Amino acid sequence: MTRIFVTLFLISAIPAYGYQARNGQTVTPRGAQDFVVEQRNGAAVRAYWCAAAEYAQRELGAGFSTRVYRASEPPRRRGEAIAFTLDPARRASASGLVVLNDDGGLSVNHGLFFCRLEARRDNGN
Repeated sequence: MTRIFVTLFLISAIPAYGYQARNGQTVTPRGAQDFVVEQRNGAAVRAYWCAAAEYAQRELGAGFSTRVYRASEPPRRRGEAIAFTLDPARRASASGLVVLNDDGGLSVNHGLFFCRLEARRDNGN
Protein backbone atom coordinates (compact mmCIF):
# COMPACT_ATOMS: atom_id res chain seq x y z
CA MET A 1 0.00 0.00 0.00
CA THR A 2 2.83 2.38 0.86
CA ARG A 3 4.43 1.60 -2.50
CA ILE A 4 1.25 2.71 -4.29
CA PHE A 5 1.20 6.06 -2.47
CA VAL A 6 4.90 6.64 -3.16
CA THR A 7 4.37 5.83 -6.85
CA LEU A 8 1.39 8.18 -7.07
CA PHE A 9 3.36 10.90 -5.33
CA LEU A 10 6.27 10.55 -7.73
CA ILE A 11 4.00 10.58 -10.76
CA SER A 12 2.23 13.72 -9.52
CA ALA A 13 5.61 15.42 -8.94
CA ILE A 14 6.62 15.01 -12.60
CA PRO A 15 5.87 18.23 -14.46
CA ALA A 16 3.17 17.71 -17.04
CA TYR A 17 3.66 18.67 -20.67
CA GLY A 18 0.38 20.51 -20.55
CA TYR A 19 -3.18 20.46 -19.38
CA GLN A 20 -5.14 17.37 -20.43
CA ALA A 21 -8.71 18.31 -21.30
CA ARG A 22 -11.50 15.81 -20.66
CA ASN A 23 -11.88 15.26 -24.41
CA GLY A 24 -8.26 14.09 -24.68
CA GLN A 25 -6.84 17.29 -26.19
CA THR A 26 -3.60 18.60 -24.69
CA VAL A 27 -3.34 22.31 -23.93
CA THR A 28 0.05 23.97 -23.53
CA PRO A 29 0.31 27.37 -21.81
CA ARG A 30 2.14 30.09 -23.74
CA GLY A 31 1.81 32.97 -21.28
CA ALA A 32 -0.68 34.47 -18.86
CA GLN A 33 -3.49 34.66 -21.46
CA ASP A 34 -2.18 32.59 -24.35
CA PHE A 35 -2.21 28.83 -24.91
CA VAL A 36 -2.11 26.23 -27.64
CA VAL A 37 -4.38 23.24 -28.12
CA GLU A 38 -2.11 20.62 -29.61
CA GLN A 39 -2.91 18.71 -32.76
CA ARG A 40 -4.76 15.41 -32.37
CA ASN A 41 -5.54 13.15 -35.31
CA GLY A 42 -9.18 13.13 -36.29
CA ALA A 43 -10.18 15.99 -33.99
CA ALA A 44 -12.71 18.45 -35.36
CA VAL A 45 -12.29 22.20 -34.83
CA ARG A 46 -15.03 22.12 -32.18
CA ALA A 47 -12.87 19.70 -30.13
CA TYR A 48 -10.13 22.34 -30.04
CA TRP A 49 -12.65 24.96 -28.91
CA CYS A 50 -13.94 22.60 -26.23
CA ALA A 51 -10.44 22.12 -24.83
CA ALA A 52 -9.70 25.86 -25.07
CA ALA A 53 -12.85 26.78 -23.15
CA GLU A 54 -12.23 24.14 -20.49
CA TYR A 55 -8.63 25.30 -20.02
CA ALA A 56 -9.66 28.97 -19.86
CA GLN A 57 -12.24 28.18 -17.19
CA ARG A 58 -10.36 25.66 -15.06
CA GLU A 59 -6.78 26.91 -15.34
CA LEU A 60 -7.13 30.62 -16.07
CA GLY A 61 -10.26 31.23 -13.96
CA ALA A 62 -12.30 32.64 -16.85
CA GLY A 63 -16.03 33.04 -16.31
CA PHE A 64 -18.71 31.63 -18.58
CA SER A 65 -19.14 34.91 -20.46
CA THR A 66 -15.40 35.47 -20.96
CA ARG A 67 -14.44 35.38 -24.61
CA VAL A 68 -11.74 33.04 -25.83
CA TYR A 69 -10.19 34.05 -29.14
CA ARG A 70 -8.46 32.04 -31.78
CA ALA A 71 -4.94 33.49 -32.19
CA SER A 72 -3.79 31.45 -35.20
CA GLU A 73 -5.48 32.20 -38.51
CA PRO A 74 -7.80 29.53 -39.91
CA PRO A 75 -7.78 27.16 -41.60
CA ARG A 76 -5.75 24.77 -39.49
CA ARG A 77 -3.47 22.75 -41.70
CA ARG A 78 -3.06 19.01 -41.21
CA GLY A 79 -0.83 18.35 -38.21
CA GLU A 80 -1.06 21.88 -36.81
CA ALA A 81 -2.14 23.00 -33.36
CA ILE A 82 -4.48 25.96 -32.80
CA ALA A 83 -3.34 28.92 -30.70
CA PHE A 84 -5.85 30.71 -28.46
CA THR A 85 -5.81 33.86 -26.35
CA LEU A 86 -8.01 35.78 -23.94
CA ASP A 87 -6.59 39.03 -25.33
CA PRO A 88 -8.84 40.47 -28.07
CA ALA A 89 -5.89 42.47 -29.45
CA ARG A 90 -4.18 39.19 -30.50
CA ARG A 91 -7.21 37.50 -32.02
CA ALA A 92 -7.36 35.99 -35.50
CA SER A 93 -9.75 37.34 -38.10
CA ALA A 94 -12.11 34.36 -37.71
CA SER A 95 -12.84 31.47 -35.36
CA GLY A 96 -12.72 28.71 -37.97
CA LEU A 97 -16.35 27.89 -37.18
CA VAL A 98 -19.54 28.88 -38.92
CA VAL A 99 -21.02 31.39 -36.48
CA LEU A 100 -22.92 34.67 -36.82
CA ASN A 101 -20.87 37.83 -36.34
CA ASP A 102 -17.58 35.91 -36.24
CA ASP A 103 -15.05 38.09 -34.41
CA GLY A 104 -12.56 35.26 -33.94
CA GLY A 105 -13.86 34.29 -30.53
CA LEU A 106 -16.50 32.46 -28.55
CA SER A 107 -17.63 32.66 -24.95
CA VAL A 108 -16.32 30.02 -22.56
CA ASN A 109 -19.90 28.80 -22.25
CA HIS A 110 -20.19 28.34 -26.03
CA GLY A 111 -16.94 26.35 -26.07
CA LEU A 112 -18.12 24.18 -23.19
CA PHE A 113 -21.27 23.46 -25.20
CA PHE A 114 -19.02 21.71 -27.73
CA CYS A 115 -17.69 19.55 -24.86
CA ARG A 116 -21.24 18.49 -24.03
CA LEU A 117 -21.91 17.67 -27.69
CA GLU A 118 -18.77 15.52 -27.84
CA ALA A 119 -19.71 13.71 -24.63
CA ARG A 120 -23.16 12.94 -25.99
CA ARG A 121 -21.68 11.69 -29.25
CA ASP A 122 -19.19 9.48 -27.42
CA ASN A 123 -22.01 8.03 -25.29
CA GLY A 124 -24.08 7.20 -28.37
CA ASN A 125 -26.79 9.81 -27.69
